[in-house]
Amino acid sequence: MTLQYANRELPCPLCLLERVALFGICFGALANFRHGFGSAIFGIHMPVWSIIIAVTVLAAYAVKLVILGGDAFLRNADVNAFPQIKRGADAFGLYVIALAAVNLVSVVLQCGLGECHTFGYRLLGG
Repeated sequence: MTLQYANRELPCPLCLLERVALFGICFGALANFRHGFGSAIFGIHMPVWSIIIAVTVLAAYAVKLVILGGDAFLRNADVNAFPQIKRGADAFGLYVIALAAVNLVSVVLQCGLGECHTFGYRLLGG
């Protein structure tokens, strides 16, 4: 934002939406550090897990770039040359698909096929 104001530039609509999303993440993390809410997994709540996952993804990409090189290497690389990475990626892909399916079912159970409001929705088992 400093560069935007210094150069008298207008932000693009996507930049404005990204800022709102980042502020939401920051406020969620702050609320969790100040109060904590929901059930903790291994003593950590969801907003903090989101930060840990994001940092892990960034670190994984950094390691990938160090070990395998940049995108030019990957475009010319044969995926079959790294069978362990391919198997791990396949297994992780199936895991993510399963999580998405479970999430879809839970959302349909909670909200039905219509719009899911933040007021008056029914909780599972309640």
